Amino acid sequence: MPSVELSRNECQRDLLPAVCMFCGDPATSRQEKTFRQYPRWVWVLFLVHLIIHVVVAWLLTRKMQLRVPVCDVHAGYWTRRSFTVFGTFLAVAVYFIAFGIYVEARPANQGNAFLRALLLGGIILFIIWLFMTVVFAATGVRATQITNKSIRLAGVCQIFIEALEDVREREQEEWEREQQ
Repeated sequence: MPSVELSRNECQRDLLPAVCMFCGDPATSRQEKTFRQYPRWVWVLFLVHLIIHVVVAWLLTRKMQLRVPVCDVHAGYWTRRSFTVFGTFLAVAVYFIAFGIYVEARPANQGNAFLRALLLGGIILFIIWLFMTVVFAATGVRATQITNKSIRLAGVCQIFIEALEDVREREQEEWEREQQ
């Protein structure tokens, strides 16, 4: 999917075209979204310590809020994605909690092969969840760079980009007419 750079001015003045950023259909509403982005190297700190990673990421995070034009189909896009990621994580966590309860309550004469199979199943579920989360983070509309003056969004529809270019041309023509 293509990417586009939006100026802070365009975002604050709500100059984005009435075209869905996801699919290019006519936008029926605008959804408030705060995009966040921090340097990718911060993920290396996750290997050092989770709390260090969280603190450094929090300190280096840049944010920009915009009203994203969306069609009816994509109106709940980020809500659905968040629900999917957190809901499936919750399911994996419940699985491991149930596994722990089963280990504590199991009969002493039961073999370990069944326990190993349950543990392996949980590990596989966690790996699937992790893979799905990484795919979600790397796809869809997301901020790839935020500066004081602009935001670069990846995963936007080409039709949206073309409509944005038309809006920019009209704004430039209007500005030139005012200068004369």
